[in-house]
Amino acid sequence: MALHEPERHEPLVEERWSADRVAAAIDHIVARSRDAYEANDLRWPTHPNDVGPLAPAPSPGLYFGGAGIVWALAQLGVRLPNVEAALDRDIRETTANVAASEPDYRRGLLLGLAGPLAVASLLTRDAQPADALHALVRDNQANRVLEFMWGAPGTMLAALAMHGATRENRWRAAFREGALELERSLSSAPTGARLWEQNLYGSLGFHVGAVHGFAGNLAPILAGKHLLADDVLGRFRALAIETTKATAIVEDGTANWPPSVGGGRPGRDKILVQICHGAPGMIVALGELADGSDRDFDALLLAGGELTWRAGPLAKGAGLCHGTAGNGYAFLRLFAQTRDERWLTRARAFAMHALRQSERAEREHGDIRHSLWTGDIGVALYLRACETIDPRYPTLNYI
Repeated sequence: MALHEPERHEPLVEERWSADRVAAAIDHIVARSRDAYEANDLRWPTHPNDVGPLAPAPSPGLYFGGAGIVWALAQLGVRLPNVEAALDRDIRETTANVAASEPDYRRGLLLGLAGPLAVASLLTRDAQPADALHALVRDNQANRVLEFMWGAPGTMLAALAMHGATRENRWRAAFREGALELERSLSSAPTGARLWEQNLYGSLGFHVGAVHGFAGNLAPILAGKHLLADDVLGRFRALAIETTKATAIVEDGTANWPPSVGGGRPGRDKILVQICHGAPGMIVALGELADGSDRDFDALLLAGGELTWRAGPLAKGAGLCHGTAGNGYAFLRLFAQTRDERWLTRARAFAMHALRQSERAEREHGDIRHSLWTGDIGVALYLRACETIDPRYPTLNYI
């Protein structure tokens, strides 16, 4: 079977890596973000491609909205004026946006309330959003969605970030409690592989990937491994390696992973090569386990990287989610694990292509795309990561 759909990808535009061009592109994206913020009453306009049921205009939250842009700019060393007021409004608007949704979708990190609360807590060190976030993290531990975007794994990452910033024991305890609850909720798919069964958007399924499934649930566990007991971490590590091998599809020196095993969400059965479903997300989420202790596992992730390279940049756009920059993080992770220069070369080739895609889209729409996961500030983070050789995926491996 074909391990990718060629129509979802486009030929790589070959342009040599240029640190000067990359630096100028980052400065441009940052300047456009600042200008839009100051010209639009301390918020950002919603891009036409981001308007939909999950993204009202203007969009709140970490994935599409202002909190994600504020956080990304902070990673790039930019502190916006009146950021406390902007984040407070984002919290209020996110609260209003999710009020009508089911409880399991209100607390999530990427599109729920946890994202803006986490950003406000980390950047302002205000006790009020931190206390609200802590209560939300605890309340989300038994979320039946059981995936990263909405469920406990995402809010565990918020707890991990807060522990790193404050060293308060309550965040360590919340992270550990979440890990144990996550382990208890494991089940077996019809194929026999051990995964989590997600109750997502009205349908049950055993999803594999890094946003809605198995790999994404393990990303915070690996990021917070220093907070877990050795036996707990050992069980999660064994699970990651065992299930990754059991669910892989291998062909002609390449590997990919299906969106789901044993049947998936209606209309979502296509094999993909992107962060949410497919090889890049598996590498980004689990790549640090490719440390030589299991050669078959290591070989699978390398084959997944080879597939990502052969498939080429994503035609959908430059961004992190279902975009060229997001896939490029897989190459950065493989370089970090192997120190093989070809992976860094490939990461930077995808960076230059993403830069071209970003420029083309800006000419078409008259502005950059203002969002973290789908927009240009995420591209800027990837360009910086290719400079500094940082394999961590924003708001999936770290906050």
